[in-house]
Amino acid sequence: MRKMVTAIFAMVLLGMTVLLPNSVSAAPAGIGPMEATGCNGNVCMFLSTPSGGRVYIQAWARNTSFEGNFDLVGPGGLYRHGDTKRWYAGSHPNRQEWDVPAVVGKYCVSGWENGQRIGYPCLSIR
Repeated sequence: MRKMVTAIFAMVLLGMTVLLPNSVSAAPAGIGPMEATGCNGNVCMFLSTPSGGRVYIQAWARNTSFEGNFDLVGPGGLYRHGDTKRWYAGSHPNRQEWDVPAVVGKYCVSGWENGQRIGYPCLSIR
């Protein structure tokens, strides 16, 4: 009888661990960061919270306007080349924008002027 009670108790506990979410599995992948912004050199980037399987990324000149482009790299070989033009310092309304599939990993933006990297901020989706 004692073995039967122990076996039933073990099955109930096992069933509860399968049905009750833990802190790792309760949150869907891609929760952090929430609306993150990061800067490096003369480049800043924004990474949105993933929504509908997509993530929204912006890049802009931080302190000094420049003639050049932004490139985006990310998980799974993601690469997007941005427009080559005059980028004025500050994010609004002059910014490069991308809407890409949300994948857990690190997203980085390079700013380029005359073939020289002028900044390389990175943010991650965990």
